[in-house]
Amino acid sequence: MPLTHILVDFDNKQPPIAELAQLSATTQRLWIFTSPNSGKFNAEYVQALLAHEGRAQLVPCTKAGNNAVDLHIALHIGRLIADRAVDSDVKHGDEFVVVSADKDFVPVLEFVRRLGYTVQQVKALKEKNVRSGRRSS
Repeated sequence: MPLTHILVDFDNKQPPIAELAQLSATTQRLWIFTSPNSGKFNAEYVQALLAHEGRAQLVPCTKAGNNAVDLHIALHIGRLIADRAVDSDVKHGDEFVVVSADKDFVPVLEFVRRLGYTVQQVKALKEKNVRSGRRSS
């Protein structure tokens, strides 16, 4: 089944808890990228992430610095494409949404589009235009 991968630059944008609650259990996966500069998660935020057990994952970037998280996100998109490409049913079916205000993603996202994938960058989860909850047949 094709998935929508939502990759969040937590150093740059922290999705509100209400937006996390709207994620689809069947078609969306949430990847939250953090660094040593990321803010702390409060208990309410942790509870919201735990509600997405198996669908939400923290991805720690152990080094802080200019573009450290951005590069980590770019590498992770490539890894997801490679891992999922072995299944011909999902090849080019997965979608990618990067939640960040950084402009550094433009070349990476253009490259992913040239590979045949749907990809977009948004400043907030509520701006995403993806298969929210749509089931594949």
